[in-house]
Amino acid sequence: MIVSEIAVTVFLFVVGIRFFTSPHDRKRSETLLVAAFFAFPAIRFFQIVAGTLIRYLAAWRPVRYDLYAWSFDAHLGYRTFAIGRWVASSRFLTGLVAQVYDMPFLAMLAVFAVYVYLRDREKTLPLWTFLFNAIVALPIYIAFPVAGPKFVFANFPQGPGPVAVHRVFAAATVPNGVPSDHTSTALLCAALLWPWKWGRVFGVAFVLLTILATLANGEHYIFDLLTAVPYSWLIWKLAHWKFRPASIDRSASLADTEPPAQSMQVGA
Repeated sequence: MIVSEIAVTVFLFVVGIRFFTSPHDRKRSETLLVAAFFAFPAIRFFQIVAGTLIRYLAAWRPVRYDLYAWSFDAHLGYRTFAIGRWVASSRFLTGLVAQVYDMPFLAMLAVFAVYVYLRDREKTLPLWTFLFNAIVALPIYIAFPVAGPKFVFANFPQGPGPVAVHRVFAAATVPNGVPSDHTSTALLCAALLWPWKWGRVFGVAFVLLTILATLANGEHYIFDLLTAVPYSWLIWKLAHWKFRPASIDRSASLADTEPPAQSMQVGA
């Protein structure tokens, strides 16, 4: 969390300087300051509430379908375990994936800042996108509970050992594996940044690093990441269904309220 906390502190510092040095543009600076100050505790609060709700509901259904997800990975040669061993062999990679895994909040804040400064009339689009991304996944976690390889296989990432495909009873773990919310967040950030060439570079890099981090630390299977792709598409459609640019709304309302133009007659 150290890198994320430093980045958020730098973000607040830069926006704060801009607030005082650019009085003509304080409205946007105020928007980002408020978002940075309140978004972090709001997300933490949501994580606590959602985690408690999932644990409560999962207690009524203690089974986990991890070995079904693991069996899918087995057809790919246990890549999740191989990636975990590769990253564990390097202190640099271990530290990198640890920081990347804690980056979603900072990434969402950065995307929102981009829209505030470059597409102000569309700044609610990332808000709706991230909100739907957080909420829609909750019932899926209960319908298909998967915890993650490090919670089921004690010797991760060395290897799964001799196991048979069946349901695992592990009520103490939080079944938030399918879909991978980290992966869907990275995909949605990349989609939101896609209009800009530099945004595509940062977006793709963030997606690739997130894939590496989620697999290497044992939080997800490859199956979880693959299910995040159609899930992200669904969230993208929901966000665009909810979001309508103010310019479109105004033009539509004017078209509905303005009477048809009448030709002027000039009297003799």
